[in-house]
Amino acid sequence: MKDSLYKRLMSYVDEGYVPMHMPGAKRNADLVDMPNPYAFDITEVEGFDNLHNAEDILREEMNRAARMYSADDSLLLVNGSSAGVIAAISGVCNEGDKVLISRNCHISVYNALISRKLDPVFLYPDLYDEKSGIVDAAYVDEDLFINNPGIKAVIITSPTYEGIVSDITAIAETAHKHGAVLIVDGAHGAHLPFHDLFPDSAIKKGADIVITSMHKTMPAFTSAALMLFKKTDKVNVSDYESKIENISDDKFQNDAHFTEVNTEYKYRFNMDRVKFFWNFMQTTSPSYLLMGSISACLDLIEERGEELFKEYTDRLIKMRRRLLKLKNIRMLTCAFDYETGAYDQSKNVDSAECSMNKILPSEMCGVSDIHTSEMCDMSKIRPSEMCGVSDIHTSEMCDMSKIRPSEIHGVSKILPSEMYDMSKIVLICENGTALYDILREEYKIQLEMSSYRYALAMTSIGDTDEYYERFCSALEEIDERITSLKCDDSSQEIQNNIAPKKTEMLPFEAMDIYLNGEYELIDINDAAGKIDCENVCCYPPGIPEIIPGEIWDEDGIANIVNAVDQGLEVLGIYLESDTEDSRKIRVKVLKDRI
Repeated sequence: MKDSLYKRLMSYVDEGYVPMHMPGAKRNADLVDMPNPYAFDITEVEGFDNLHNAEDILREEMNRAARMYSADDSLLLVNGSSAGVIAAISGVCNEGDKVLISRNCHISVYNALISRKLDPVFLYPDLYDEKSGIVDAAYVDEDLFINNPGIKAVIITSPTYEGIVSDITAIAETAHKHGAVLIVDGAHGAHLPFHDLFPDSAIKKGADIVITSMHKTMPAFTSAALMLFKKTDKVNVSDYESKIENISDDKFQNDAHFTEVNTEYKYRFNMDRVKFFWNFMQTTSPSYLLMGSISACLDLIEERGEELFKEYTDRLIKMRRRLLKLKNIRMLTCAFDYETGAYDQSKNVDSAECSMNKILPSEMCGVSDIHTSEMCDMSKIRPSEMCGVSDIHTSEMCDMSKIRPSEIHGVSKILPSEMYDMSKIVLICENGTALYDILREEYKIQLEMSSYRYALAMTSIGDTDEYYERFCSALEEIDERITSLKCDDSSQEIQNNIAPKKTEMLPFEAMDIYLNGEYELIDINDAAGKIDCENVCCYPPGIPEIIPGEIWDEDGIANIVNAVDQGLEVLGIYLESDTEDSRKIRVKVLKDRI
């Protein structure tokens, strides 16, 4: 009988794969008791409200979600977090506005740049680990606002795919000081508010708008998501007088930053505009299956959340403790004592923050008696005060780039507890794709993704003891028999795929030219110096290597060739068979313009 998607799905379920990937329900039918989905696949019949004019049960669900996530309001999303990201950016910004964007943002952010004709200013997070290519947390320097006046919004991703969490409080403070709205793509953080093992959610730390996927780490159906909104702290108009005294009356009335500044708790943005674009990005036939799954998820948390998250985190800690013993495969971790089950604040060191001179004395391994003025003179900090790393010379401590990851705690940098989501299992090795394939083909364990030198497994309350036992046992076997997976100092460093690139024009300008047919499809090896006209990215996670309007360089070409050679899926390229053993990579670039 001819194969079909439906038949293939049914066959896949019967094959018994361990789902170490999203969605968060993990095919666990015992978690949420849901009958035949066809039984309640309805439209807007009497008594079930209308998403686009919610006044009854759907409005109540959005109010409930807001309460549970410590937000002031929420909107349901049935087109995924991508729709919410685009709606948030579009609603906050007018065409031509300047926006500050962390370069490791999801492709949906770049689509919003193009559709709203925005002018991006990029911030470039460092690599957390040069051997694996994992990107570090975002850091917003105030100089970015000083050198680029008029930034309307700051857009970052936190937590990242790999679980790295940014300092939202500090970023929000800087953004708000300069009149910008902070939008956080928190698609991977829907679970954060429900147990102390995880960092606080961005909406609690000062973000104005957070978009989170209820299907990624929570047990809702795929594409179910939420937009969360937070009002400002109570402010007084006099606090803003210095900002608005030179602004005309017309400007005051039209600028979303100032129209709602008064002594009430208000949004920093025009909520009506955001709701318009939210409505614009949603289907007029929203699935009650998706919305119902969000409701079922909220019910589950209200009724059994404490119990389920206690079982889940106990299971997760036990698994992570076991995986720490691997010899050749290294698990990304944080300042957590797996024996006591508590965070070890004495290990809260982040060399990326050290290099930016932004570590406060209290954040440096508990050395609270070091005055701020002494931070510039690193000779006053004894090596023994830095997590016991006594063999690092004081002369090297001014330039943290001289400290290799393996010199900190013996294996890698240790993330501060508030900067890492332990639900993500990041397995660093010499070949992430090889590990991913071995687990799938030999052990029937399906991971979420693989990259150059790491593979990623996702966990949730939907997991079972059987899942974790099979996962750990498989990794222990692989770790013993395939020593070539070890990623050590001899491994070549990964080229940073979010490094700055030369820009010839704004993204929407390049896209307009491309869509008018003024492009050519060329061999990627001939692309250096050419203007790109499509988002090119490995997927997952969907972070562009290059975007329209930027100029291809040799590093970017090498990254894409390397990704294809390793078997990663790359969007925005065109593969053609060259010989029996190789394929030619082609990319679209703008035609040379005279």
